[in-house]
Amino acid sequence: MRKFTLSMLLLGAAFSMNAQQEYVIFEDDFSWLLPWANALNASGKACGDPIGKNNVSDAVSVSRALNNIKIDVDGAEVSADQKVVDMGYELLIKTNLEETVGKEKSAGNAVYLQRELNAEDIATGVYFKFGLTGYSAGIKTPELANIGNAEISEFTVSFDWTPQRRSNGTYDTTHLSICVNDITTVGSGRENVPDLSLENNSDLKWKHEDIKFTYNLRSTDKITIRPGANQWPGRKTAAYRFYLKNLRITTTTPISTGIAGIEADENAPVEYYNLQGIRVAEPENGLYIVRQGNKVSKKFIRK
Repeated sequence: MRKFTLSMLLLGAAFSMNAQQEYVIFEDDFSWLLPWANALNASGKACGDPIGKNNVSDAVSVSRALNNIKIDVDGAEVSADQKVVDMGYELLIKTNLEETVGKEKSAGNAVYLQRELNAEDIATGVYFKFGLTGYSAGIKTPELANIGNAEISEFTVSFDWTPQRRSNGTYDTTHLSICVNDITTVGSGRENVPDLSLENNSDLKWKHEDIKFTYNLRSTDKITIRPGANQWPGRKTAAYRFYLKNLRITTTTPISTGIAGIEADENAPVEYYNLQGIRVAEPENGLYIVRQGNKVSKKFIRK
């Protein structure tokens, strides 16, 4: 009887999974930025992990603007913000400060890089910090080409985020919005993320969001994540900063799987890089960045 019950439960779970099957439109954990995140600043420090380490020391809370991090790539010096643009993203910045006329900051100066660190302080991932006092910042994805000719009317934008905690223990009151392209009308291609109510001096921690859209999405559309309402643009004495990682866009509508592209990637040579961005011919035990064709991922190798 127990076997029959278990079988029925597994069968029911299988039907439930089929009914809720998700198709990935877009996905990025930004691990391709690890070589930049591991680069040392003038003080000999790499980007820190203020969320995972809860800002317990300067060494782990170091934030570095994307345009200030440069590494050698195939003999040329490339900044982190240039790499982001090369990957098809657009960095966004807004301010209404009159004194910025003629000396505006670039988006790469208002978006920062952080690392996820394990117990041994080894970097295992990357995340962003957006904005600074007087300036709001955000990001826009590349075109959602994976949709192809599918007719998508419902989809979900998933990610992890949290506002920045200030030195006095309070949190920025960041009001986050997700927009298709630059749509500003809520419910017609824009959805607001539920505001977070965080106690003063509470620990920094990630909040996962699944923001559902009812909208006719096209393969040429892009998704924008930024502060919304009266926080875009920023205010002179206000800061609407936030951290972001693990961006994923899915739908339950069947879309092309891109089998030809998958086969091409599977036949491409595999390249291994260590967390400093140096190519490794024969990787030993440890965590590596793996590139095969257009695919970039992280892999822990154990021999």
